[in-house]
Amino acid sequence: MRLSFFCVCFTLSAAFGQTGSVALRNVSVPFTSLEVGNIVEVTITGATPFGTVTVVQNGQPPYVFGTTNAFGDWSVQATESQEYVGSYHQVWYVNGVQLTPTNPDPTYLPDAPRLPSFTVYSNALSSGSPPVIPPSDFNSCGQPQATAYWRWRPVGYYSTTSFGSSTVTTAIGRWNSAQSKVPLQSDSTISDIWVYDGSLPAGTFGGAALYTQGCSPCYGERIGCNGACMNSSAMYYVDIILNTAAINAFGTAASVSPQDVAAYVITHELGHALQLGHSQPLIRRGICSEVGSVMYESVSPAFFCGVDSPTNKDKTAFNSAYPSSPGHCAFNERYCYGDMCP
Repeated sequence: MRLSFFCVCFTLSAAFGQTGSVALRNVSVPFTSLEVGNIVEVTITGATPFGTVTVVQNGQPPYVFGTTNAFGDWSVQATESQEYVGSYHQVWYVNGVQLTPTNPDPTYLPDAPRLPSFTVYSNALSSGSPPVIPPSDFNSCGQPQATAYWRWRPVGYYSTTSFGSSTVTTAIGRWNSAQSKVPLQSDSTISDIWVYDGSLPAGTFGGAALYTQGCSPCYGERIGCNGACMNSSAMYYVDIILNTAAINAFGTAASVSPQDVAAYVITHELGHALQLGHSQPLIRRGICSEVGSVMYESVSPAFFCGVDSPTNKDKTAFNSAYPSSPGHCAFNERYCYGDMCP
């Protein structure tokens, strides 16, 4: 955010007043980095009433920018344009008294603009279609690793998460609306995917542990209901783990529903369960224009930018992984009979 200033004609060290606070926020898309087209706002609270607002930007002389009201509050908004792209260091004062920055939680909202240093970015090309997950991301249980796919449909899921069944149903519905080749269906007797609460490293909201048929006693056998081979390129089971502490902390820091956050995290992790990897931009900035996929790696930009469901890029990647539907198998059918693959 570049500001237009006029010279203030007093010395900061000789000034007086009461300490207040100052905050910088992205009005257009809260808690995401600033980019061209965003509306940015600076807000001052609790400073000296009717005090002179000044700012020192990038080490330049102080410039006057306005006057606080009777409560010591003041704010200004501006729209970022291409000419404002760049990095800034701003220190704000009222009557020469330096204000204390009030910044969002850096652990759970790392992309939110903050003082004194922030960047305004040019609009970016959105990240491409997510790749199919590489073999190194699978637990193959000692068998040769290979990129693995579901060999039957529907794929059953079971949930015990404290965020509730409706949260999981929301995430499941997003993928079932985006594709029909591998339908996801609730089933508590034969769980192909289990969604549950667990502990993960700080700042990690969810995880997906994928297992190939190398973990199954049916490894190397044919599935009885449709004849598919249960080799190392066949999926066996997926754990989706939700870090309740991180999700709740994120909700508190951003004043949003933890259930909404959890629904996004589950949607993202289900993408992994369907063999999609992370959609990585060339340079990660945390701006909305680069979030082209629900498989974008960072939670906060995708969540706040509204990319909470599979996009066309996710659908393209899924259709690449599954050019056709796996064969149907009812949940109550036994699927291995000792008939070994050739």
